[in-house]
Amino acid sequence: MGILWFDEKNKDLIATIATSNITLNKPAKNLIEFAYSVMIGVNPDECKAYIKALNKEAVEKGNIPQSQLYTVTLRQSYGRISNKEFIKRISQITGKGYDNPKKYLMTYDSDEHMLIIDLKREV
Repeated sequence: MGILWFDEKNKDLIATIATSNITLNKPAKNLIEFAYSVMIGVNPDECKAYIKALNKEAVEKGNIPQSQLYTVTLRQSYGRISNKEFIKRISQITGKGYDNPKKYLMTYDSDEHMLIIDLKREV
């Protein structure tokens, strides 16, 4: 067998959900580095959570209510969205507590600039 070279781009997109926040691993954070703000939502029927990245221009247009905009903290190796109520909603959907953080696989919708957390695919 030949050498299989590691490629950072091929790492899984992972969201770690804790009681007060969602932490995005570096590959996921890199996909939304441009984000000035985010919108967060859930689809209980599909058991998915959504993080939609918005650039400054989209936010400043004023088409999105301020109550739907959330801060995303972007650091060199991770991204974080803090919102206890959102985590409680996720907990209701999954039936799980997040006192011990849990990791979930994500996908990325490049057309919508949206990370999609599959709450059925715990890592």
